[in-house]
Amino acid sequence: MREIEYVHEVAKNPLLAYIMLHVINKFQRSSFVAPDILAKLCNPDERRSDGRILTPSRFYRILYLIQRDCQARGCEPKLPYYWYKSGPVVYARAAPRVFKVARLKKTQQVLVSFDEWKDTILVFDEHESAYSDAILLTEKAGQLAEFSKLDVIYEYSPSQVHKTMLTLLNELHRIKKKSEANGRHHDTLFRLLERLVVESRKTERPGLHSPLAVGVEALHRELAVGFSIERLNGIATDLWEVFTLALRAKENANIDQATIQIWENKYHQALKVFEKRFSKYDPP
Repeated sequence: MREIEYVHEVAKNPLLAYIMLHVINKFQRSSFVAPDILAKLCNPDERRSDGRILTPSRFYRILYLIQRDCQARGCEPKLPYYWYKSGPVVYARAAPRVFKVARLKKTQQVLVSFDEWKDTILVFDEHESAYSDAILLTEKAGQLAEFSKLDVIYEYSPSQVHKTMLTLLNELHRIKKKSEANGRHHDTLFRLLERLVVESRKTERPGLHSPLAVGVEALHRELAVGFSIERLNGIATDLWEVFTLALRAKENANIDQATIQIWENKYHQALKVFEKRFSKYDPP
């Protein structure tokens, strides 16, 4: 990316661009902000966030929580995001292209996307207020990083089915680690399946109850015959894949309708395959 392109990206949505840049800066071992600009910060000598790596999912969670804070303060950075498997995800194509994701060893890390000019990019005369607002809004980014995937999903996910599905998958994972299931595990799984049916009936998503009912019925049949944890996990994972495609298409913000329509189409394609496979499921 050339210098002029980077300037253009920031100018499209300066408040959001500066929020992203300040969040990234708080996780770098050495600051990428020039000393004269760094002096504007409330605490220029603050340590990086304990050496914590800024993974994409952590970055997205922080931005989502800042977005909520912005709305409470009456400002709107127009963060483009959707809800998916691990919580809120920033839709990069609709966000200022001021960050990139790089793989360092085995871990993905969020970095500033334009190295050569990143120490002077942060101040534009016409965007001083956005820069100042971003400093205040990102002040607690280190604390927000403490929120885990489960914290954010269970606290903020707009879908109860999302929370219950995640609980079901975690329970299956725990059973799989123990190698065998007992009566208590059976009871827990049955209760979760019953809750899924009830919650799916309440969903505002047209047609979502049908695949959930099909998936739950297949899981019930598997449980009734003593079940294989591998087969149970496979059915639940397939149901999870279909559900999260529906979740992405429904629960999003600041994303163009053409993209949402593409997501809708992908959900309906996956739904047809799922229903065809499991509508008459018979355990081996």
